[in-house]
Amino acid sequence: MTTERKPLSPGIKIALDLGPLVVFFVLLLRVDIMAATLSYVVLAPIVVAIYWFVERKIPPMLLVSTVLILVMGGLTLWLKDETFIKMKPTLIYCLFAAVLAGGLLAKRLIIKQLMGGGLQLTDRGWLQITYSTIAMFLALAVANEIVWRNFSSGIWAGFKIAVVPITLVCFALMFYSVRNHMLEALEGSQAKNDSDSSNDSEA
Repeated sequence: MTTERKPLSPGIKIALDLGPLVVFFVLLLRVDIMAATLSYVVLAPIVVAIYWFVERKIPPMLLVSTVLILVMGGLTLWLKDETFIKMKPTLIYCLFAAVLAGGLLAKRLIIKQLMGGGLQLTDRGWLQITYSTIAMFLALAVANEIVWRNFSSGIWAGFKIAVVPITLVCFALMFYSVRNHMLEALEGSQAKNDSDSSNDSEA
């Protein structure tokens, strides 16, 4: 007999996603970037394990990010060169942008697939969201390169933390901008349901 696993609450997910980053930031300011990187390398897989243990699934973006943390963080610790861990966000942003762009070339709306049935939106709306997300990731990649190459490690770590609310605001603005497409999708779904109900009653 299998028991249904209860998903993590949004608050716990935010805590898990931000926890390693906050620890990284504190250790960077109080110790050094090597200690901070070591904490990142240790905590990131723990977060993945918690997701798997509780939900029996791992968010794709979290998995990719963790792999890059292990690779770039490992190189940073091994070679004693902080360049690798600082370049990690750039690689992640570029990779996500490339995946979304590749999906468009393959005529697949990857963001729509990731969202599942949690949001109704026309394909035109999803296409607009995809283009906006690609632009956002590329802008973040450029910003990360500018910050880590021209400012202190503390400012760079602060930028990494600031990216979280910035990203949330960007997505909120994106979905607000396609609200008309949401209404079209809802109206189309309602019309389909009414048609199905009518056919059932006639039968």
